[in-house]
Amino acid sequence: GKLLVFGGRAGVEMGEAALNDLWAFDPEAESWSRLDAAAGAPPSPRSYHAAAAAGDTLYVFGGCGADGRLADMHAFCVRRQPRPSPSS
Repeated sequence: GKLLVFGGRAGVEMGEAALNDLWAFDPEAESWSRLDAAAGAPPSPRSYHAAAAAGDTLYVFGGCGADGRLADMHAFCVRRQPRPSPSS
């Protein structure tokens, strides 16, 4: 299995940029890979969101974006994901 991490902030201060990137950590290989959306646009950059996985799908809900609080839901199917390239 892999650990999926979506979004967050570029630093520890609230004024720093929110992110909308998706990463997978493989504990066996001890490596991170960036995942890109297979189709469509990714959710807007955000932090303080909730995320949960069910089967092959990661769900992301709400959070804080550039224009304030969000109440949207997004689904990312890992199975349809193109093969990621490892990050250094």
